[in-house]
Amino acid sequence: RSSATFPIRTSRVTRPTAAWVQAELGEEFAAPVLWIDPAPGAEPRTTVYQAELAARRGAAVSSGHRGFTGNGYLDFDNASGDYADFTVTAAAAGQHTLTFRYANGGRSARAMGLSVNGTSVTAGVRFAPTGSWTNWREVSITVQLTNGTNRIRLSATGQSGPNLDSLTVTG
Repeated sequence: RSSATFPIRTSRVTRPTAAWVQAELGEEFAAPVLWIDPAPGAEPRTTVYQAELAARRGAAVSSGHRGFTGNGYLDFDNASGDYADFTVTAAAAGQHTLTFRYANGGRSARAMGLSVNGTSVTAGVRFAPTGSWTNWREVSITVQLTNGTNRIRLSATGQSGPNLDSLTVTG
């Protein structure tokens, strides 16, 4: 049996699903010394995707109405053909909440089609009036996402959509 004394430097390494403390033992050795899994019921992961950065057709990036986040928002003008495609990442497969931040200064709700990875979500998304184009609200829907990369598409279906500021994915 032998013993040695090494200077130990520790660092904290994190991932969306776990964390560990790693001890570096000199130049040649490193070992995890403490592993921490998230507690059951821990806060779900939340990521915000700015609408103006989404792939799109027809919808224009605008900044004419105050109150948006990021560098602008998407303005859906056309009754059909307009869409926004968000590429989102899920740390695990399962149910995730999609929350759309929007403004609808019109007098009636504006419905848009929703698809996840090319599969239509029957309910779509209904954007209720917000009272003006500078009043921003949120509407949420729960969908199934796969582990890794997913494509979320909002499409105009017979009427123009709202001004769309962002998509928040939680789960």
